[in-house]
Amino acid sequence: MIAKEKRNIKSGVEFDHLFPKAELNEITVKHDANVGHTVKFIPKVVGETLFHTKKIARRLQGSSLRKTCNNIWDFVYQHIAYKKDEDGKEQVRSPARAWHDRSTGVDCDCYTVFISSILSNLRIPHKLRITKYSADHFQHIYPIVPLSNGENIILDCVVNEFNYEEPYTEKKDFTMELTYLNGVPDKTNLDTQAMDDSGELGKLFDFLKKKNPAPSSGEPKKEGKLKEILKKGLNVINKVNPATVVLRNGVLAAMKLNVMKVSQRLKYAYLSDAEAQKRGVDMAKFQRLKQTKDKLEKIFYGAGGKPENLKNAILTGKGNNNKEVPVSGLNGADDKAILHMNVNTPLHEVLGQEIYYSENMQGLEEIDGLNGLGEPITAASIGAASGIMAAIAGLLKSIGSIFPKRQKESADFENTADANTEAEQIQTNNPQVNLDTYNPETDPMLKSMTTDSNATTSDGSTTTDPNKPPAEQTFWEKNKKWIKPTAWVTGILTALGIGYKVYSSNQKKKEKKDKKENGVSGVPKKKYKKKSPEKIKKVTLK
Repeated sequence: MIAKEKRNIKSGVEFDHLFPKAELNEITVKHDANVGHTVKFIPKVVGETLFHTKKIARRLQGSSLRKTCNNIWDFVYQHIAYKKDEDGKEQVRSPARAWHDRSTGVDCDCYTVFISSILSNLRIPHKLRITKYSADHFQHIYPIVPLSNGENIILDCVVNEFNYEEPYTEKKDFTMELTYLNGVPDKTNLDTQAMDDSGELGKLFDFLKKKNPAPSSGEPKKEGKLKEILKKGLNVINKVNPATVVLRNGVLAAMKLNVMKVSQRLKYAYLSDAEAQKRGVDMAKFQRLKQTKDKLEKIFYGAGGKPENLKNAILTGKGNNNKEVPVSGLNGADDKAILHMNVNTPLHEVLGQEIYYSENMQGLEEIDGLNGLGEPITAASIGAASGIMAAIAGLLKSIGSIFPKRQKESADFENTADANTEAEQIQTNNPQVNLDTYNPETDPMLKSMTTDSNATTSDGSTTTDPNKPPAEQTFWEKNKKWIKPTAWVTGILTALGIGYKVYSSNQKKKEKKDKKENGVSGVPKKKYKKKSPEKIKKVTLK
């Protein structure tokens, strides 16, 4: 189905600041593709690019569900032109790219991504409908919002009327899972959400409110449950800790730029065992390489980071320029610009739009001021992570090449003398980092960034030389009001952990007593294994 007439659209320049800058790379979902193929891909695109429409979604929210849907339809219809894709070529654009191409025009699948992204940000349950008309295959796609009375609100911007759909010969509906897209637990009552809890603090509050059911009788208690809970809590806390934000950025930038030639060696840890054996890898060394990667991932996660971003940085950076390790589906996989970047390149360019937003902005919007600290400097960030990088480089040196000599890949391990020397100098001039017991709070690199530079007197005041101009505020002075609450939340989590342990112990005693008195413990509740969502295949979107 195609639009019956060309329409004049509004400029929309007044809304440009609400969308991120679009990456102008092109992808083709599938050659000889149709709408049926595209509908399986769209949820992945929406899930990866929700932040593209977060700001505009707030502008379009109305006083009722119908008014909100009308606002969304009007905005898209009036500002984004329609243009049919080439036959057999489904081009899926991210919302930012669709906005960039609004004058040229986009197809129904791009309209669908754009609208579904807005609906998802507003937590509005919806479905994607594909339809047939005169052909024997599905030709069209658009979002619909189901109502409690069995009717639907139609959001098809190819037609010229809100809440209207062209009569079809066949249709199929696909539900968009909002829980999956937002990455946070589903809520019992969406109408009671007074704040946007899709961010990291929202996850923390969900975590604090969550009730931990006691194990059913006869079911063994899971070892390490408390430890796992506290680990997740630490990840959430450090997501908003300015010191660990710097650390995460430093690790990611170092990996992208192949600092100390770490990423060119560590990348092979992402090979499967089968692929490693196929390449003739020394499997004992390979296991040590994977353990080294796991240590870095553990530190990165503990610092509030997402391990998938670390993997992305390693495999799409300078260290994997020749794609010795496959990068299919990763954002920035085909971006050659990284080869011309260095420590003086702005951090958002080094990391790429998706990773930079994920680690520095996503989830921090609800903390007034934290999201506006300004972009960290690439060189300074790498400096903050240099202790960790030197420790990793030291482990890689001790492992040596995992490939037989004269094999092409062995060059990544053999040409590293200068990198090893750099790592040794860092470890000589600074306290060495123990990767197994690493704690950001005791890292001298980070400590220097989070302490006052001026001397303090006994009464807590600072002393300065009156003949010197006022010193620029230190990192700590600028951000201590955000760092201090972190300690408060840490206390909550510690108390929660102790409470959980006591609760579990008391519950266990109660179950033993009931079993002794009644002879039976009742019918245990059947537990259903939660089906893990399909792993999102990252792609560079139009």
